Amino acid sequence: RSPLLVLGLAAGVVALKILLLYPIAKTFGYCGRADAALFALGLSQVGEFAFVLFGAAGQLLSRPVLDVLNAAVAASMLSTPLLMMLYERVLAPRFTRTEPRAADAIDEQNPVVIAGFGRFGQVVARVLRTLHVNATVIDHDPTQIERVRRFGWKAYYGDATRLDLLRAAGAAQARLLVVAIDDPEAAMTAVRVAQQHFPELKILARARSRTDAYEYVELGVPSVRETFGAALDAAAKALELLGRPPEEARRAAEEFRHYDEEALARSAPFRKDVKQLIALSLKERENLEQLLASEATTRAAI
Repeated sequence: RSPLLVLGLAAGVVALKILLLYPIAKTFGYCGRADAALFALGLSQVGEFAFVLFGAAGQLLSRPVLDVLNAAVAASMLSTPLLMMLYERVLAPRFTRTEPRAADAIDEQNPVVIAGFGRFGQVVARVLRTLHVNATVIDHDPTQIERVRRFGWKAYYGDATRLDLLRAAGAAQARLLVVAIDDPEAAMTAVRVAQQHFPELKILARARSRTDAYEYVELGVPSVRETFGAALDAAAKALELLGRPPEEARRAAEEFRHYDEEALARSAPFRKDVKQLIALSLKERENLEQLLASEATTRAAI
């Protein structure tokens, strides 16, 4: 009967709570605007205890007034998911947006260039360093750059999809480019730019998924699926926990690795044909099961 009154009361209370909660959050520990805004929006609705209070006030307030108040409380609760969507889609990107920054000047030339220095690129760099192979490290996240510098790494800020940055990093003289960028589209762009302008440069790419791996197969670029190795290690450990000998578990994981890498190359031409890809996948699965079963029988006979 009174939609404007109910919605007006709900909106007024929610707005008032946001205006009060935001400075409170800033005062008592939420230093960032993003955290303070999330705190204020998340607690802006009227709590369900209001229903209890209104129920106890039945002797003081008329039924029509109580009905309006209860409806306003319910409407304020319904506003929370909408405010969270507003935060995620509009406010959070603005709060986390960083000011444009010029790429760092790169003052070294090394046989390896590593583009992307997150958890994947760091492992590659650490292994290379143990064998005294130097690498020029670049990353597009200034926060990550500052973080790894505190741990003694020399890293440069820049966008590896740009030709001028790859030239400055020494791609023309380097022997290998490791593309470990977290964004699959940016990684693919960096690979294409490097292939076009540095044909003698070897490239090793990080594939986020099997789909990415298919594209690298088409480009003729070797790739490493970032979770594939860890998943195989987990499968081998699972077999050991189930009572299989460690050597048998390790061999099964390695056989699966080799077969799956070959199957990936065979199925890459059909990656856009879903029906054909599914049929091929089922066939490959059957072949793999037969292969592993046959080798297990052979080992048992020996």
